[in-house]
Amino acid sequence: MVKLSVRDLPPKDKDGRKVIWINNFGVMDASRKYVKSVRYTVFLRARKNMRFVYYEHGRLKADKTPRYKGSKPSRSKMVQVDFNTGDPGVGCR
Repeated sequence: MVKLSVRDLPPKDKDGRKVIWINNFGVMDASRKYVKSVRYTVFLRARKNMRFVYYEHGRLKADKTPRYKGSKPSRSKMVQVDFNTGDPGVGCR
């Protein structure tokens, strides 16, 4: 995992709502090349009435549904989001 900047991610969604970027990261293999397809789970702090979004391939997407119990055991006050892509920016609006 490598931490990436959130500076270049869009400040608003297509409806003009502000996006608060939580993190931006990439997954690299041993040769330091970005991995395009890998399954993993991200744990995020649960936020009431927030909708989680992610940025992939130059587009803002909102179809990842956080769950309190996903593919991993649940954690107190956290939600899980399962990914299969190597480097999304993750935020909420």
